[in-house]
Amino acid sequence: MKSKMATVLALLAISLAIGQTAFADTAEYAYIVQVTGTRFLPSTIYAGDTLSLAVDVKNKGLMYPIQDLNVSISAGSQFEPVKDSDFVNSIRIGNTQTVVMKLRAKEDTTPGYYSALITFNYTKNGQKVKEDYNISIPVSKAEKNLD
Repeated sequence: MKSKMATVLALLAISLAIGQTAFADTAEYAYIVQVTGTRFLPSTIYAGDTLSLAVDVKNKGLMYPIQDLNVSISAGSQFEPVKDSDFVNSIRIGNTQTVVMKLRAKEDTTPGYYSALITFNYTKNGQKVKEDYNISIPVSKAEKNLD
């Protein structure tokens, strides 16, 4: 009876150790950037407007800070970059930082929703990580109403 109990306890201890190692490995390689919000200024975008895009970036990780975060945007041929990247030295675990990029909608941009790709390059636990996030940029009427 004692040997069965010892065997069960030994197997349980081994299972827990393997599970903790697997969790640590998963946590080490998991993405830790979370976009918690995006805002456009102005909120209504017309052809020819310069727009600012604010992106709230949260470190959702449990073990590591985000280091040397470089955020860039690629918005296609209907937009010209004004300031297409931003940089943050560090985001501690659970904290949020806002990055801001600027684009100009070309004069001939027709109304619609345009896909853009935000790329996050950062260092986590000494390893380089790259994550992508897709957004849509809404463009209203081709011209502003002037009364």
